[in-house]
Amino acid sequence: MRFQIDAQDLEQIPQELRDRFPDVMDDLRTGVIDEVPEQVLDQLPSSVVDRIPESLLASDLNTTFVIVLVAIAVLALAGFAYGIMKAAIKASVFFLIVAAIAGAVLYWQF
Repeated sequence: MRFQIDAQDLEQIPQELRDRFPDVMDDLRTGVIDEVPEQVLDQLPSSVVDRIPESLLASDLNTTFVIVLVAIAVLALAGFAYGIMKAAIKASVFFLIVAAIAGAVLYWQF
C-alpha cells in the first residue's frame, strides 16, 4: 500500500530527524509509511518532535479499531430496533386477537 504525503510536510521535517533516521525519511518519501513511527519519536528530543508537522506524527488512535467498533454498534442498534419492532408487532397482533374475541363475545350476548 502506497501513501500520498504532502511534499510541504516532508520539507518541514527537522534536520535532526533526517540525519538520525534516513531510512524513515526514505519510507516517507516513497509512501511506504504515512507517519513517523512511535519508536522513532521516542528516541528524539521533544524540541525536535515539536517541529514535526502534525500530519506526520504517529497517533495513538487506531482508526481501524474505531471503524470496527462503530460497525458493531450500528449492527447492535439495528438488531435492538428490530427486536423491539418484532415484539411490538407480536403484542399488537395478540391484543388485536383478544379484542376481536371480546367483540365477538360481546356482540353475541346482545
